Amino acid sequence: TLIIFLIQIPVFFTPIGSVFGLVPVTVVQFLGVVGITILGFFVMELLKPFIMGLKNPVDEQQVIKVGTDICNVLVLCKEKNIIHRDIKPENLVFDSKGYVKITDFGVAKIYEENNKADTSGTPGYMAPEVICGQNHTEAVDYFALGVIAYEIMLGRRPYLGRNRKEIKDKMISSQIQITQEDKPADWSLESIDFINKLL
Repeated sequence: TLIIFLIQIPVFFTPIGSVFGLVPVTVVQFLGVVGITILGFFVMELLKPFIMGLKNPVDEQQVIKVGTDICNVLVLCKEKNIIHRDIKPENLVFDSKGYVKITDFGVAKIYEENNKADTSGTPGYMAPEVICGQNHTEAVDYFALGVIAYEIMLGRRPYLGRNRKEIKDKMISSQIQITQEDKPADWSLESIDFINKLL
């Protein structure tokens, strides 16, 4: 039977994550395919997009919770020797209990020492070694977590540009760090230190 996926985004949610052997608590659960003849749909658990699941305004405690959830998934990825390589808000969702799950393993790779040719991903969340075409490790996923935390705290990504080249040039010219002057009044210095170390 030929299956045509009418909704693009769910295609890479969990089937690929499952192939990598990740447990359902960390990735979106794939429940099956329904349809007739040539038309079909993926059936998955109902989840809330990351941006819609955040408080308004976002407080430090929620960012700590989100960061912990993402780190837990990345630890499991490390155990399976997986680099996700596209951690970004669009690939994060909240489940019914408020836990964050990672989606879209479409550009994920099993780690290989010589991987400088693997430069897929979203430029605004790419680590310098990826965007510059260098060999890289799972640390690139933690860099992306730092970008997300920075963005939640300050309302913008650390490296902005209209295209990959502009973002790359800004990364090469300076390493962005959050200063005490940048810090919102109700955020701790420990949060600044954590995000800066990720970046």
